[in-house]
Amino acid sequence: MLDASINHKTRKPTKGAKSRSQNYLSKKLKAMIELAR
Repeated sequence: MLDASINHKTRKPTKGAKSRSQNYLSKKLKAMIELAR
């Protein structure tokens, strides 16, 4: 039970960071595609 609560606490911030990094990666990809044209 303690393990689950710790896991839940650590999962929440990483979720936001993951979506942020994914957004950054998609922007980088778009920029690279634009440069390749």
